[in-house]
Amino acid sequence: MDALAIRYPMRVCPAALQELARAMLEARSGGACVVIAGERFAVERQGRRGKPFSAVGPSGRIFVGEGDIVVDLAVPFLASRPLAEAVNHADTIAAHFAAPGSKAPVGQVQELDLCVDVAGTTFSEADREAFVGRLRRMSSWRTDARRTRSSPMFTGLQIGDRRNLAFVLYDKTGELRLRRDPARAAMERTGWIAHGWDGQGQIWRAEFRPRGRHLAELGLRTPSTLPERLDAVWQRFTRKTLRLVALETATRRERCKTDPRWAVLQEAVFTQRGACPAVRLRRAPSGATSETAEPRGLDRGRMKQANPRVMMAEHLIQGMVEAHAAGDIGTARIAHDALGRLLSANGAAPRGTVVEIGVARNGVPAPPSPGARRARLATLAASQGPACSPPSASRPMQAHGGEAERNANGARRRFDPRGYDGA
Repeated sequence: MDALAIRYPMRVCPAALQELARAMLEARSGGACVVIAGERFAVERQGRRGKPFSAVGPSGRIFVGEGDIVVDLAVPFLASRPLAEAVNHADTIAAHFAAPGSKAPVGQVQELDLCVDVAGTTFSEADREAFVGRLRRMSSWRTDARRTRSSPMFTGLQIGDRRNLAFVLYDKTGELRLRRDPARAAMERTGWIAHGWDGQGQIWRAEFRPRGRHLAELGLRTPSTLPERLDAVWQRFTRKTLRLVALETATRRERCKTDPRWAVLQEAVFTQRGACPAVRLRRAPSGATSETAEPRGLDRGRMKQANPRVMMAEHLIQGMVEAHAAGDIGTARIAHDALGRLLSANGAAPRGTVVEIGVARNGVPAPPSPGARRARLATLAASQGPACSPPSASRPMQAHGGEAERNANGARRRFDPRGYDGA
């Protein structure tokens, strides 16, 4: 986890604000520190992120306002302990600023960066055309390069919207050299070596940065549930949201096989193995939360537009076909009559006419008539003929001579499609 910022909406204690105000005045003349949750924070000379007060400590930065505070945990702090412990520490800092008599503050994730570092491979600018997925269709692209004596060298790319969801791929070893932060570089190198890096070659970092409503739709707003959600969200990002493919494996880019370099990212594990891709939730309506929102797959607009009459007619047609296939002519007749009554109730309804029904003779299916592909029923949308006949006229069409012919066992042989208007 490369970034985690938690916002706590609450009423801040006036005494704590006064303490920060005095420390800010002292910081302008020299330096001042305050103790928060047993940790010393250096108060900065001016506030940041729209908050009047800002302080820096070993665990990260805090930004304090009158109606909320933001705890931005540092990367070394996140890397040195379990995620649940880091979240509890942020809650303790927020409780320090809570007004007397108020409830325990409840945090909401404001920023979250998930990253995986890959060794033993490299990426180039040509890989830009090999990305597929929903994020790939976004127009916000940026390619980073660093000038060298011979030619510009590709150092990374960015895809997506930084206010919603962005993907960043960059050379982490080169970024650390430019930053010139020995402590941070030593921490990163120690972690890489512990996971098998030989100390040579580039390290590339693939990083997804969900923001805004994307955090809510993926169930990432609640800090306490992050450990159980990270792997599912990562699987969604690397399998559905974006994917790097080998372009020569298929004619269409979406059907190409996953690039082996990207397959390594898909196998990454944060807290638990075998996680399935997370389901993105619909934006919650007023008063609802992301946990109670409906899945995006349910389209209420389409459900409202469904015609109950057409749905019932489809069920009747299916039941008529199944009943006749089972030899239950009586049930098929009832379904046919009900279908006629249903359609005759709507003068503008399309005509549904029996075209052909094959009847078994002594258990052997009857052969299809010449020119017919298979026994079938005309669908409701097959024609736009005149309105159906009244209910009294809705009956199965009679066979030769006005009566259905029967074999020795009493089974109907065949319906003659008399009355078919050719539409």
